Amino acid sequence: MRKYLFLFTFLLLSAKSFAQDKDFNYKFYGQIRTDFYYNSRANEETVDGLFYMYPKDKVYDATGKDLNATANGSFYTLYTRLGIDVQGPKLGRAKTSAKVEMDFRGSGTTFSTVRLRHAYLNLDWGKPSLLLGQTWHPLYGDVAPQILNLNMGAPFQPFSRAPQIRFRYKAGDIQLTGAAIWQSQYLSQGPDGKSQKYIKKVVYPKSILVQITKEATG
Repeated sequence: MRKYLFLFTFLLLSAKSFAQDKDFNYKFYGQIRTDFYYNSRANEETVDGLFYMYPKDKVYDATGKDLNATANGSFYTLYTRLGIDVQGPKLGRAKTSAKVEMDFRGSGTTFSTVRLRHAYLNLDWGKPSLLLGQTWHPLYGDVAPQILNLNMGAPFQPFSRAPQIRFRYKAGDIQLTGAAIWQSQYLSQGPDGKSQKYIKKVVYPKSILVQITKEATG
C-alpha cells in the first residue's frame, strides 16, 4: 500500500512542478462508491459476491430441496476510486498523456487494500498511437451492459486489465490494434491454479491483433 501512496504523492508533486507549463495540465478525479447487493439464490461470483456473473443451476438433495435456493447479500465500499489524468507536452510530433488510477479492491480474497487499476503513458500521432503500461485488455470491447450491480458482461467480456505494449492505428471507421500482453492481477488457470508463473516460464508475452470496424449510425 505504501508504494502506491508514494506513487500518487510523487505524481501530485510532479504535477505542481509542471503546472506553469502551458502544454501541461492534469485533472484529479475519483468517486466514493458504495455497493449493497441482495440475491435470492446462490450465484457464480467473485469478490465475496459483489462481482456477480450468473445464478447457479438447481441442485437437489435427497428430499428434493434446491441447495442453491439460498439468499445472500452484503455491503461494500471497495470500489471507491482515486486517479489522475495528465496531458503532457509534445514528444516530437506525438501528443503525450498518462493515467494512474487505484481503488481499494485488493486482490484475490484480500479486500480493502490499495489496488493499481491503470498506470500508463500514451503517445498519440493522430492516426497511430503507442501505449506503454497497464490498462484494459485490448479485447475488452466498447459494448458493455448498463446494469445496477458490478459485472460488465463477465464471463463473456474479457474483463481484465493487463500490463501491455499496445500499438493502435485508426483510419476512418476502422481501428487496428496489435499488442504484447503480460499478466498482473488477472491470471491464467493452470495445473497449480491461478498463477503468474505460467506466462513467466513461457518468457514471451501473449500477442494479439484485432480489427474493429464501427458501423455508421443514424
